[in-house]
Amino acid sequence: MSRRSRKEIETSNKVFDKALLVAHDDGFNYHLLERAFLLLLKEKGIISTKITTLSRLPNKDEFEPLKELFLAFEVWRFNQQESSSIHPLIQRAKDLFYRFKEL
Repeated sequence: MSRRSRKEIETSNKVFDKALLVAHDDGFNYHLLERAFLLLLKEKGIISTKITTLSRLPNKDEFEPLKELFLAFEVWRFNQQESSSIHPLIQRAKDLFYRFKEL
């Protein structure tokens, strides 16, 4: 039995759900959320499997909301204040994830 068949195959939905759990429980995991979006784009055939980070996405209008979202997460991460809530960003991520799922 191969290693891949013993290990459950990672899907964008599973990774996205895990990223949301982490975001609500322990803070935020940028890389987990990035992986979920990259998996989704690959599953939909929108991007090549050679693209391994969001920074390598083509400069196309369809990717601008995604790039803007992750820029907002970066700003939140580095300028985090007690009064600053991540929940609006999480909601934007959910909306965008499901919008890409429907493509």
